[in-house]
Amino acid sequence: MRAVARRAAATGAVLALTTLGALAPSSAAPAPPGSPSHVAALLALRTGATGSVDLLDPATMTSSATQTLTAGKSCELLVGGRSLLGFAARPADFGVGYASGGVGVRERATASGVSCAAVDSSAGESLVVSVGRDASGTRKLVASSASLDIDLKQNASITATAQLAGVTVGTFRLVSGTAAGTSLPATTQSCNLVSDSGPDSGTNDHCRWQINAPTWTGGTKSIIGFDALVLTSDSGSFSLEGGGDGPVDDPAHPMPASFGDYRSASVFELVPTLDCGQTSATASSDTVSSTWKRLGNLDGGPCVAYPYWNTTGVDAEGSYAHFQKPLQLETDAQALWTTSFVYSGPVPTPRITFESLDAAGRVVETTQTLAPCPTGFVPGTTAPPSAMYACVATTSKTTVKGVKTVTFGVYVAGDAWLRV
Repeated sequence: MRAVARRAAATGAVLALTTLGALAPSSAAPAPPGSPSHVAALLALRTGATGSVDLLDPATMTSSATQTLTAGKSCELLVGGRSLLGFAARPADFGVGYASGGVGVRERATASGVSCAAVDSSAGESLVVSVGRDASGTRKLVASSASLDIDLKQNASITATAQLAGVTVGTFRLVSGTAAGTSLPATTQSCNLVSDSGPDSGTNDHCRWQINAPTWTGGTKSIIGFDALVLTSDSGSFSLEGGGDGPVDDPAHPMPASFGDYRSASVFELVPTLDCGQTSATASSDTVSSTWKRLGNLDGGPCVAYPYWNTTGVDAEGSYAHFQKPLQLETDAQALWTTSFVYSGPVPTPRITFESLDAAGRVVETTQTLAPCPTGFVPGTTAPPSAMYACVATTSKTTVKGVKTVTFGVYVAGDAWLRV
C-alpha cells in the first residue's frame, strides 16, 4: 500500500486491469490510449441577433438537435426547440437576458457592460448554464470541458463552479486586467484584453476561456464531468457569447479547423454516461479490448447515471484497460468488466488497485492479485464480502493463427485504480 498526491484524486476513480505477461511495446515508450475518444458529442452555442445551440457529432460536425435563442420583451431570453442548454440567473428574480449577442442577467442598472446581458459583480450576480438531454430527450448529458467566448468589462474576474448532480466537483477562474499575468493556480486562466472600452469594442474585450482542458489544448483534466456551470462575476461584469461579436480564439490553443462554422461558438465537450443495466462502448487497441457492464447498486437503491471514460492501450509497463468514473457519485455501484488481452508465454495474472483518500487528502492505493470469485458467488446478486471488492468471475482463452488471447470477466464493487 502506498499514498500518493494526485490533483484528480477527490473527483475521480480510475480502473485499469493489470496483467503480468501481457504484450508490451519493444521500445517501452508510452503509446497513445486506444479508442473511443472521451468525447461522445459536442454542444455548440452560437449567438448574434438570434442564437442557437446544436448537438453535434464530433466526427462529422453534423447536428442531431437544435435549440433556438431569441430576445423577448425587455430582452428576456426565450428558448425553443430541444432543451440542450438551460440558463438561469442568480438572483433568480432578475431572470436571464439576451441582447447584442450576449447571454447574461436581465436587469437594467449595471455597474458596467451591456444592459440586459451583463453578469454584474456589484449586484452579486451569477449565470447558471446547465447541460440538458440528448436528441431523444431521454438521457441526461454530461460535459467534460468547455471552451467559452466571454465578453469582459472593467478588470472582470469570474469563478466557474462545476457541479454534477448538485455536488460541486471543481472550481475554475478567469482573470483579466490588473490581475492578468500574475502567478496563478493551474485552474485559473489569465486573459490580457486588447481593449476594455465597452460594448463597441468588438472582439477586443473578449477572451476564450478553456475550462477543464478541452481535448485540443492537450492539457490534463482535473475532473471527469459536470452537468452545470455556475458562472459568478467576482469583479467587473461579463456576458456569455458564441461569436456574437466575431470569432474569438485562444492563440495558444486555437479552435480545431474541423469545427468549421462552429469555430466561433462556445463549445461543451460531452462524455457518455452509464446507467444500471447498460454496457459501455467498447474501448479497443492493438492488444486490448474492454467493456464495462453496470449492475444494480449494492444497497438496492435507485441508480443515477454516471459519466465515464473507457480506454485501452499500451504504456511503458505493458497493456492496460482503463475505466474512470467520479469518485463521489454512486459509491455503491457494481460492474462486470470484460477485458481481452493478447499475450505471449503463460496466461497472465490480472491485478487490481483500489484507491481511497487518507486524512491528509492523499490517494491510498492498495493493489491485489485477482482471485477467482468464490463458489456460488453471482455477480450483482450475491453480496460481496466488503464494499471494495473484486474477483475474476470468468476466464476464457483462444488462439487464432498463433495469436493467444485471454478474456477476464471481473466483478468490481467500489471505486478503484486499475492500471498496468
